[in-house]
Formats: sequence, structure tokens, C-alpha cells
Amino acid sequence: MTAAGISANLAPDVWKALIPLRRWMASKGFLDVAIDEGMSFKLISDPTKATDYYKDGLDYLTSLRYTYNHDMTTLVPPKTL
Repeated sequence: MTAAGISANLAPDVWKALIPLRRWMASKGFLDVAIDEGMSFKLISDPTKATDYYKDGLDYLTSLRYTYNHDMTTLVPPKTL
């Protein structure tokens, strides 16, 4: 997933060294910064086949009322009143 062309990439050795909770915390931290900026998220693969942390991220965003665009390639922030 990317937001405004920025992706949450950690070096593979750093990612492997993290326990699962820390992996989610790193992913969520990236998402929260982009959410605070009102960014959309370009999806890297088919969300209907998502697993692991990618699925967790999609679930987190949809729980915050992000919605998929017409071809399910982007998650768009909720409209504000």
C-alpha cells in the first residue's frame, strides 16, 4: 500500500527481527500518519486476496470508513461534512 507515492518499507532484516505486534505497530504508524493527512491509499494487489499485515491494514482503513474506488485499486478517505 502506498500513500502519496510513499510506502512503508523497512529493510527486510529489520522487518524479520520484529515480533508480530511490533510489525503491526510499524504498519499502523505509517497508516496513521497518512490518515492524519487525509491521503488515499493506492493498493499494491487485489484486496479480495489480502492476507497477513496487508489484510490488517485494509481492515483498519475500512473500519475508519475508507472506501474502495470503482475498480478496487485505491482506498479513499471518508468525506467530511
